Amino acid sequence: MSQLLTLEQSACENHSASSFSQSDNPRMPSENQLMTCSGKILRLIYQIKRGKPQEDTPQKLQKRVFQALHAFREQTAAAHYDANTLFVSQYILMATLDEMLEKMIQKYQLDWAQTSFTQDLSSEGSPEENFFTILEKASQSPQQFIDLLELIYLCLTLGFEGKYRHLSEGTAALNKIMQHTYQLIQIYRGEFDKKLSPDIKFTPPLAHKKTNKRLPWWAVLLIGIVCLIGIDFLFRYLLQICGGSIVLQLQKITQMVS
Repeated sequence: MSQLLTLEQSACENHSASSFSQSDNPRMPSENQLMTCSGKILRLIYQIKRGKPQEDTPQKLQKRVFQALHAFREQTAAAHYDANTLFVSQYILMATLDEMLEKMIQKYQLDWAQTSFTQDLSSEGSPEENFFTILEKASQSPQQFIDLLELIYLCLTLGFEGKYRHLSEGTAALNKIMQHTYQLIQIYRGEFDKKLSPDIKFTPPLAHKKTNKRLPWWAVLLIGIVCLIGIDFLFRYLLQICGGSIVLQLQKITQMVS
């Protein structure tokens, strides 16, 4: 557990030395290198959340996970993240992946043996607890661990519940945690709604979203045309009825005169 909790010294040596400075302009989420490095794993988690992955056996899925992890390690090393940030980020991603897989197996009643990718990283404690312990420690120095906080927040929006999953008040507790994390990130990133990956957007919790739905211009135009057609049809119909009545009256008058 000690390796998971030693976050105080895990600011990236070169990459983060400037990007975590308060005097610098805050980087937008699309510039979060840790998020970019996590792209393949995040897309896999997102696919599992939405339904069955492309892989039809646990072995094929495991192979894809290992390939994605290998790419993640290479890219984070190239981005100059330190070893502890690399380890903690992997743990966060694998904890989320493990939970999404468990939910998928239960939902589709798959005959798959449950594989724990977090166990391959650390057997200390449980991912359900460790995830939120890491979040708590990172939240104590949000400027230093802003990239990690964004990654954790995204995993929460993807559906990670951890120790709150089976609690009666778990959803409410998670919403508070997500809102607090979002507010921390907002201090250093500002208000935004940018894509963090090809399939996922960074957004505040659902309870705090503001909706402003407006009809597109083509829909308004279409409605107007339909109304005009309706009015024209009604006018022609009334004119036909009235015109027919006048013709009958003229015929009667002609017969009377003759």
